[in-house]
Amino acid sequence: MKENKFIVIISALITICAGIISIITFLGDRIIFNNELFQITISMCASMLAGIVLSLFVNMKRPKKYTFILYTNKDEFVDEFVNKLRNKGLNRIRTMEDIHIGDNIQERLSNLIQSTDYIVVIFSKDSLKDELLLHSVKNAFEENKVILPLISDLVEKREIPEEIAKLKFFLYSKEKKDVDTAVSEIMRAIYEQKRKA
Repeated sequence: MKENKFIVIISALITICAGIISIITFLGDRIIFNNELFQITISMCASMLAGIVLSLFVNMKRPKKYTFILYTNKDEFVDEFVNKLRNKGLNRIRTMEDIHIGDNIQERLSNLIQSTDYIVVIFSKDSLKDELLLHSVKNAFEENKVILPLISDLVEKREIPEEIAKLKFFLYSKEKKDVDTAVSEIMRAIYEQKRKA
């Protein structure tokens, strides 16, 4: 949505500059203009146009942000969570399903983390015993990725990895069906992180 507004504004500015140049060129032949003023005005409009085109080009080249959902076991909570994120408009999601048969799991996880901006880690009792997931979280910290933890209420505080315990996290319960709240919290966190960037 923001990109569309940006393009509309840039288009309007280009149209205005083109109009000013046309009017000045048309009037320049009919009205006695100070030749220096005419040249300065044309130069200013041309500079504005170049700046607008450059900023439009830079904005179009800006890479899109991806979110990676990292979990150990796919269950009803994970399924519903990912589907609801997509329904809320977060379409650039990668999950553990992006690791295919025959892939080197650790290598693929490392590539997914490197190519992702936000990592939502769903911590359950099982994931705290999953060396691969814990290694991936460590890798994400080393890559300075934004980590957004969701922690099951079945996990005891002492079990939470130290670097995760320092972060604000969302405590979810499968019993209470906290999916909608988890989705809202993660969407808000991603929005805030994008605003900071």
